[in-house]
Amino acid sequence: MPVDPCQTKNGGCSTKSARCDYDGPGQSHCECLPGFEKLSDGSCNLRDVCKPDSCHQNANCTTVGPGQVECTCLQGYIGNGKLCFGNIMERLRELNTQPGKEWSGQLSYALSLFGSLSWPLQNLGPYTVFVPVNKGFREFSIRSLTADPFKAKYLCKMHLVAGAMPSSSLKKTDVFYTLSGKSGETDTSDRDSQIRIRIHGSRKKGAIIQSDLAASNGVIHIITKLMDSVPATVESKPDENLMKIISDYGKFETFKSLLEKTDLASVMDLPGPVTVFTPTAAAFDAMKEGHLQFLRSPEGHTKLIEFIRNHIVPSTTLEVYSIVSNPTIVTMANQVLIINVTENGQILVNGAAVLEAAVEARNGRLYVMDGVLTPPSIKPLLPHRCDITETRTVKVRCISVPQSTGYQVKGHERIIRLCLNDRQVFWGIVLLILKHGGGGLIMWACSGATGPYAPFPLVPTQPGSVQLHSLFRLFH
Repeated sequence: MPVDPCQTKNGGCSTKSARCDYDGPGQSHCECLPGFEKLSDGSCNLRDVCKPDSCHQNANCTTVGPGQVECTCLQGYIGNGKLCFGNIMERLRELNTQPGKEWSGQLSYALSLFGSLSWPLQNLGPYTVFVPVNKGFREFSIRSLTADPFKAKYLCKMHLVAGAMPSSSLKKTDVFYTLSGKSGETDTSDRDSQIRIRIHGSRKKGAIIQSDLAASNGVIHIITKLMDSVPATVESKPDENLMKIISDYGKFETFKSLLEKTDLASVMDLPGPVTVFTPTAAAFDAMKEGHLQFLRSPEGHTKLIEFIRNHIVPSTTLEVYSIVSNPTIVTMANQVLIINVTENGQILVNGAAVLEAAVEARNGRLYVMDGVLTPPSIKPLLPHRCDITETRTVKVRCISVPQSTGYQVKGHERIIRLCLNDRQVFWGIVLLILKHGGGGLIMWACSGATGPYAPFPLVPTQPGSVQLHSLFRLFH
């Protein structure tokens, strides 16, 4: 019988790319499968079927099977490969220049305004951007809006939210927060079901006329009107030092007084750069009772220095675009501040909200905070507290007190001796005598104890066990 080489291991042909054709007894050859092409060495290789129009211009095309391609967006782009979207600025330019499309030529004023933030809108994020169409600038001159770069940036921040907020999120919340720290409100009560937004302090509402335009570093919503530039609660003063700005506002009086108690006040007048997180007077008022008083006291001075240092970031002027894109900051106290952004865009620093972001000064930037940033290194802030009531259940074994203590043990009485010593506090030794089975209680302080003492009532619960209710009083 003639030998067919194809019957053994496919005649030496690759089963994935070729078939074996029988040519005669003991003879065969390999024929490439459809979608494969023969190379000079006789092997079969997958034929590249990628064409210029196979994928988006910002995607890579890869042939993954006979007649099959896979499209992958280039780094810095998002999409399915057939469509790939770039950063916010690139996306706006694309929308503004697509021939015959809805937004062609309608976003040129917005592009001019957001041009002052071109770098962060291309490289950082994610952000949500409310982009007014040209008609929304009707009451304004784009030239006057961009004449002062600081005012132009502030106006841009009114149209930016940290994080990506799609329309579904906007519908779920009544309030959102802009990168300026200012809050805004959403309104979906109208019959047309359009989402309208307004910055608090402004009468203008802008309607979202197209939502959820994707960009690689955020989401774009097209709106009908330019939002008002509501005045900042703390204005940027690029010609003044940080200390001057702090001194000009009564809300910073407490922070200023604490600065002046340390040698750190001078940092606010140095050339910089420096970033300072400045709590308002209300933030200090919200501190636990006794904390601020302790920081102002002579014994709290060391902790005060560390406390103030934790509000200062040296050698940098942190822009708000940067802090929302980087989760941690190291302070002058060598402590880490954690930056979080809520679902509606509010910026939190160690849990304290930013009320006004990146106020410009000659030697740095200032952030207005609704809370203080107490570093872990000085916690607990108060070394000893006498106003905390704690309840604990402790199992103890009754013991006899040696006669050397100077106390007489009679009958079934048992004595528990509690002692606590540390470098700062001397606690008087409290002796409690619990009469066997009776629940009677005798207590006194050890002779020689100084200062008040705290009673420790003992209530019998079961044999070999007592319940200890301790009113701890700590004295410095």
